[in-house]
Amino acid sequence: MRIGPKASKYLLKEIVKAGRCAGEFMLDHKEDMKDKAMDVIHTAISPYLENIKFHVECFNSQNQLIFTEENKQKILFKNQSLKKWIYLRNIPGIEYCNAAISYLNSLTKEQTTQERKIKGFEKVEVASV
Repeated sequence: MRIGPKASKYLLKEIVKAGRCAGEFMLDHKEDMKDKAMDVIHTAISPYLENIKFHVECFNSQNQLIFTEENKQKILFKNQSLKKWIYLRNIPGIEYCNAAISYLNSLTKEQTTQERKIKGFEKVEVASV
């Protein structure tokens, strides 16, 4: 990427940090830099979630922990979906699971945790692999 001699190095470094290294490719002298620069700036100023933690614990009918899993994701940009699959392979007797997701909201600077209890595993289809 070519930057003119009058470009502020400080401004460029701060945009890269704020935009989580978002970037655009351009052909020299064949594209208008203004639209692509606006896209990068828009990413830099849009809200996002960070330090995302997803934790699942599953219990049997005696309330004994029989499965646990935790995953982390550094950042989730605006309009980006979060998909999480839990594969409970050959774990008989699951009565219920507790799932929790926590994250830091960049807009409010608040740490949020949401918890759900999941039941109804008798309705799940079991497939042999």
